[in-house]
Amino acid sequence: MFFTKSFLLTRFIVLFQIAERCTELTSLSVQSCHKISNEGLSAVITRCSKLVELSIVHCRQINNKTIRKVIKYSAPNLISFTLRRCSRIDQAILSKLGTACENLRTLELTLSYYVNPAVLKSFANIPTLTTLRVGVADPTEDIFELEELLDPLTGFQSLTALYLSFPNLQPAFLIRLILALKKLRFITILGSQFITENFQKSILDEYGVVVSFF
Repeated sequence: MFFTKSFLLTRFIVLFQIAERCTELTSLSVQSCHKISNEGLSAVITRCSKLVELSIVHCRQINNKTIRKVIKYSAPNLISFTLRRCSRIDQAILSKLGTACENLRTLELTLSYYVNPAVLKSFANIPTLTTLRVGVADPTEDIFELEELLDPLTGFQSLTALYLSFPNLQPAFLIRLILALKKLRFITILGSQFITENFQKSILDEYGVVVSFF
């Protein structure tokens, strides 16, 4: 079986084969692979020392065991990391990952229902990090105060692009972020909420930041 250096993983691919045959792998994206094991994914991470891009999305079986392998073998080299809707991964282990990453340029943390401020703080001091996507996978679950994320978010002083997927965002919150993040040029939020053409124009004119929604 032949594999390219960068490919989208489906659940039919045997991870142990990848670990054995694709040691030059640099980019791995695992999406909706509910039957893959921590052992299989950990084998890839352990053997593929050149991995610089890793995306783990909606994988029900993946837990802290895999993230520990990422910390040990991949974290210092990663330039892009995505974690989305993997509810078995504890946020405490993500804080350890944040302190281990040194060269990230792009980070996505779309967690199930809650984002711990300590997790954001652990990633905030990475000087190369310019793009951050952060939020909750189910925006109807408003079980924490968004205000408590303001301080850790303002710690990302290298950001030029920020994507926020949270319910009940308010204009004042957005403006405080823009004022704190001096290098920010693009900010995108979930849903139109309060975004109007007049609001977009006023923010662009006053702060030089493009505001959009998805």
